[in-house]
Amino acid sequence: MSLPCVGCGWCCLDTQCGVSHSLHGYLPRCPELFWDEAEGRYFCLLLYSPHPGVDLTELREGRGCCAPLNPWRAWVIRREKE
Repeated sequence: MSLPCVGCGWCCLDTQCGVSHSLHGYLPRCPELFWDEAEGRYFCLLLYSPHPGVDLTELREGRGCCAPLNPWRAWVIRREKE
């Protein structure tokens, strides 16, 4: 079961997805993760401007939202990964 994505950024900041890794190589922070100040949440730019050949089902939006170890879901703020 997956919950709707709230845009907390936990998934993308914790572990770079395979799609991002194949497009950008390993990076400590995915360049496709965007904080939208007006909405007060993160968005994956790949979901809104997909690259040719990217299968959007591989992004698994919302899968981390139901992870039991996700402490950020209830507290969505702009975060910087250390």
